[in-house]
Amino acid sequence: MTIATIKPAGTSKTLLSRLCRILGEKGRVRLVRYSAPCLRAPHAFALPLDLKTARRVAVLLPEDPFDALLQMNTVLAVVHLFHRADIVIICECRVAAFFGHVQGIKEIVTYKIEGRYLFSREFMTLGGILALRQFDVCLLLERNPDISLLHLMVRMSPKVRVGYAGASDYPFLNVRIRAQGTSVYVPDQNFILAEALGARRPAPVRWSVSKQSREEIQLLLREFRIPGDAKLAGIEAGSLAAQCGREWTQMLVNTLMRQAGYLWYLYFNSAPEQSFLERLVASGIPAFSSLSASRSAALVQRSSIVISGKAVLFVMAHILARPVIGIYEHDDAQRYCKPSPLCMVVPYRGNPDDRTVRQVSELVGAGSASG
Repeated sequence: MTIATIKPAGTSKTLLSRLCRILGEKGRVRLVRYSAPCLRAPHAFALPLDLKTARRVAVLLPEDPFDALLQMNTVLAVVHLFHRADIVIICECRVAAFFGHVQGIKEIVTYKIEGRYLFSREFMTLGGILALRQFDVCLLLERNPDISLLHLMVRMSPKVRVGYAGASDYPFLNVRIRAQGTSVYVPDQNFILAEALGARRPAPVRWSVSKQSREEIQLLLREFRIPGDAKLAGIEAGSLAAQCGREWTQMLVNTLMRQAGYLWYLYFNSAPEQSFLERLVASGIPAFSSLSASRSAALVQRSSIVISGKAVLFVMAHILARPVIGIYEHDDAQRYCKPSPLCMVVPYRGNPDDRTVRQVSELVGAGSASG
């Protein structure tokens, strides 16, 4: 499998992209509709669909890594369903590494979020390249796609364009899958799209962390003078600060640091603001930031427990079968957390407070005692 990043021929905005800024949302949609090549496609769309004949299938993933990881089971099912076809994943650069080891994907084509806007040079280049692939089917797994993603899909001109009801309408999507059933759990709702196409639910996703990634994390731990037999516990401080506020995250870190039984570290998906980082690490707690997907997975696998909000490490802990405590707003807790012996949830309403911190601390203490 190859991973290719499309680079634009230039960086200046095209005339059409400048025009779109003036037209407004409705004007942009009309402009894309009028320029949609799928309306002039030589092949007709007819029901019932004969997906078994598909030879080239494109899958457009959500741009946020958290949302993309929640589509992992859907992607695995689609790969199995179209096992005779060439499957190409199209995604934002940050997402690619999480799907790089999925068997059955022929190619991953990436783009950068900065170049993703309607009629940008990068997306015009990307659309032209993908149109030459002559895809039979395109699956849009983004529930709230930007208009530029819809334009990319119609430029590819696949006969079958599948997405979730509410994501868009014709001509962008000509098959729309509506959520059904009683489950509000997001991965279950996501899977309805694959199920409607005839896919079977795959076995639970389990990643195998490479020996190289494990060794790289061990080296990082030694640099922080962390013993090899330490009982590690991680706090995804970056996402919690964005979700719950810096002051509350500082209170959580200070409370957990006083709790015996674990050696704590902080995790940041990207480089944190220096002043915030300095406040958090003043007590000597190690901090890891901007780790690759493989190193992040190795760190989670090495951990005895992970504290996270609505972010990547929460899903990673699920996939790697590691204990995780999810801190979620009450409604989100029902949507993203399916309680199990390895998944504990601390819900809050409005804003988390000192009671939320105590609940997290109690769960950590119970895990430390049982471990």
